[in-house]
Amino acid sequence: MRVVQGILGVALILSSFVMSVDAGAVTGGSSEGNTVLIDSPLLITQYMGTNDRLEYIEVYNDSKELFTLDGWTAQYTVEYATSSERILLNIELSGMMEPQRYITLADASTGLQTPFLYTISGGDTGNVVSVSLIPPSGKNYLNESVANPSYSNTSKTNQCNDEINTGSASKFALKRKTSMTTGDYLSTFCYLDLKKESPRVFIDDLYTLPAVLTLEIVEILPNARSCSPFVKQLDCLDYVKLHNAGTVAMELEKYRLRSGSQGQTATSSNTFRFSDFIAPGNYRTYQVDLSNSGNWLWFEDSYGLESYKLTAVEYPSAGTTHEGQAWMYDTNDGEWKWTSTLSGANTAPVYFQAETETPSLGGGLQPCRADQFRNPLTNRCKLKTASSTGLEPCGAGKFRNPETNRCKSSATSSSSLTPCRVDQFRNPETNRCKAIASSTGSLVPCNANQTRNPATNRCKSDVSLANALKPCASNQERSPDTNRCRKVLGASIPAANFAVDPSPDELATNTIGWISFAAVGSLAVGYGVWEWRREIIDGLAKTAGVFRK
Repeated sequence: MRVVQGILGVALILSSFVMSVDAGAVTGGSSEGNTVLIDSPLLITQYMGTNDRLEYIEVYNDSKELFTLDGWTAQYTVEYATSSERILLNIELSGMMEPQRYITLADASTGLQTPFLYTISGGDTGNVVSVSLIPPSGKNYLNESVANPSYSNTSKTNQCNDEINTGSASKFALKRKTSMTTGDYLSTFCYLDLKKESPRVFIDDLYTLPAVLTLEIVEILPNARSCSPFVKQLDCLDYVKLHNAGTVAMELEKYRLRSGSQGQTATSSNTFRFSDFIAPGNYRTYQVDLSNSGNWLWFEDSYGLESYKLTAVEYPSAGTTHEGQAWMYDTNDGEWKWTSTLSGANTAPVYFQAETETPSLGGGLQPCRADQFRNPLTNRCKLKTASSTGLEPCGAGKFRNPETNRCKSSATSSSSLTPCRVDQFRNPETNRCKAIASSTGSLVPCNANQTRNPATNRCKSDVSLANALKPCASNQERSPDTNRCRKVLGASIPAANFAVDPSPDELATNTIGWISFAAVGSLAVGYGVWEWRREIIDGLAKTAGVFRK
């Protein structure tokens, strides 16, 4: 048994040794022996040169994250006919590249506007052997190196189009191919025909932190009420309302809104991004998914490198008692409180002026302006004129509205109304001038053949009266109901000079009627006799028997 255990132990030791050797072989002999090198997210996507002088190198960040260039170097080597390979360029990179963006390293003689310029004397006859990006020491990235294909490119397979390269052997430009289906970069390159097209170089700015943030959180609704899917009201969704207290528009894509507390990392559920902008002094409401048990909200730059602590706002637990209510700042007493009065998505009352914050100052507060004071609770600058005791007096002819605290023109009072004209009087209900001629005492008299209708106060022609009607004809009379003429009917019908004889048609009709009646009656009697023939025969037989007896 012990022998078997010893054999198994030796086998385990040998297997672990073999695995360690294989790991070293996979890493390509790295100093640490067990570090697996991975492909760099930086890709050389295009470069151009003449002889041994490389004019530019285009680099692309193929990752979805912000990438630091500190410690990376770019270099290229040249092979000459009379000597061995030489490194002509070794330039250090620095800064941060945003995802899916480009930087370009260029010779100063090209005139390209890029932060990475170099100067190469060159000009000799030689071939560029390789172009490389070297990672910093200690990073587990592979070198990003591309080899220059042969200058004698006579095959269409290496062309970026269907034409054969007709450029000279000393001038070359290559770019990385892209997939026809996904658009992603491939590992192969193709030649550009410099006689038919000019290379297009992409140069994006390096990432820098936004200098100033003038956004402030002024209203939070963390526990929306349950609404029908067809109801679109402000309190049916969790939201946060933002205000731009600065003098320039704020591009929200440069920032992200975070929710959470100390020590929590950014995730898709507690990080919110917005792609539009807010004009100076404007408000904008955004739908976000918030916790109704209370939390913190604050702003960071879009990659979370800097947190703007002056934007941080804590809201308490909403619970069922504050369902559909918003946690908002009240300028009347400088306190945050719950409210059921929600404003529109892009409008809101004036809350307060917030100080701007410069990240490079380490979060230090800037002094408030002369017309402002610092709120000890929120540490924000607030206008001194926000209180009613410090309001400027209204001008001449104006008074202050006690509800809105705004100046209003005194000309709106009735005592300052423009006097009505001589032919007008003021209506006490509408306070407007009305023509005196519209009253009944000043009506124009009706004509001689007219009378005034007391209901409508209008003149009406007298021809409608019965005593002014046109006389009816001698054989007519006037109807008392319609007041119209109608013919007079005689009291009796005069006797005729001859007897009234029946018309031939009437005699013929009467004869046909009687014949038809007799025929139908005969048929009915015959049908009855036929139907009851047995009963009739039996009845006659019984009657005859009686008489016989």
